[in-house]
Amino acid sequence: MFLQSRLPQRDVVAWDWAQQVEAAPWFGIETDPDCRRQLGSAMEIRIGLDVATAPGYWDVLSFLLPEECRALLSSAGYSTDGREDLADTGTTDPLLLGWRRASHPIAYGDDEQAVLTACWDAAGMREVAHGMDAAVQLRRSLLAHIREHMNRAGPLQGPVMTALAHLWDGYLHHGRRRMMKLGDRVVIEPELAYGFGKADLVIGRCLVDVKVVLSPAAFFGRWLDQLLCYVLLDWPNIFSLDSVALYLGWQGMLVHEPLVGLLAASTRGPTLTIADLRAEFWSQIRAEADDSFAARLRNRYPPLADA
Repeated sequence: MFLQSRLPQRDVVAWDWAQQVEAAPWFGIETDPDCRRQLGSAMEIRIGLDVATAPGYWDVLSFLLPEECRALLSSAGYSTDGREDLADTGTTDPLLLGWRRASHPIAYGDDEQAVLTACWDAAGMREVAHGMDAAVQLRRSLLAHIREHMNRAGPLQGPVMTALAHLWDGYLHHGRRRMMKLGDRVVIEPELAYGFGKADLVIGRCLVDVKVVLSPAAFFGRWLDQLLCYVLLDWPNIFSLDSVALYLGWQGMLVHEPLVGLLAASTRGPTLTIADLRAEFWSQIRAEADDSFAARLRNRYPPLADA
């Protein structure tokens, strides 16, 4: 309702994105409908690990076995080497090590099947991980039991792996270069407004969401609203955002729009500023955001029975 009252013509931008997709360089393949959401989440993780200078997604990577997590981060180009000032403490668990970018692999190697499997499994634990406060030992045990129940050992096979490999191939050939051009600073899963909203990526000064949808034309309006709400939630301007973008996995395509042009196209009369929109939006949702923050704290630190 807020966006409709302040930016009533923003559908012009959504329509332009839909037109751009008609010339997409990649193509989608049919998949099991029950797998589509997890496919998108898995590709978000794989792409985030490719563009960032330091790994993230620790909440879900903590479900992977140590050797799987280590192989995933190493294959994504991270290393724990190069710190001569560190004492030899015998620490070996990858969750406890300091990883940083050492290379930028671009080939689809033989080990990529295991890497994509790790991303798939991590993505499948996202809902479980939300609000979960459990030891890593228990997290790994949970995923191991799930695999045992599904009679699955080793990397994924069949249609799911075919879909993941196809998405990754499209990204390497068509999407990667444009994503990298957005900027050097990468923030994985930035939390906005006390965690009231969690975006996918900030690259440079651009807010990026990853979508994996075969026929995206009907969704651009909703996705644009999602991006705009994230921008407005950054009321202290922590990320200095100046543009928004969607990476479309099946299409291997990045659609991008500077905020200045987006606001100019979306309003009648004088163009509104992001600062003014943020201030007004925040005044309307602050009570709800404060309630959300309080609920998160209560979930993390349950009150005493007599409190």
